[in-house]
Amino acid sequence: PAPAALRIRLKGLPPGTKARNAIPYVTSDVPGVDVCKCTPVLLSDACVIPARSITTLVSAIESQ
Repeated sequence: PAPAALRIRLKGLPPGTKARNAIPYVTSDVPGVDVCKCTPVLLSDACVIPARSITTLVSAIESQ
């Protein structure tokens, strides 16, 4: 399978707040490869998710 480029839309944030970027943490299907902290991504851009992985995006909420 090929990587997927996704656009992330956050819903349910408190009024007057936003999230600008996120840090992806990727777990591969390769045995012995643990969670990898990746380069931060802008949530306004497409985020590439590796094929056959579990990816968690961690972001801080900030005031507008």
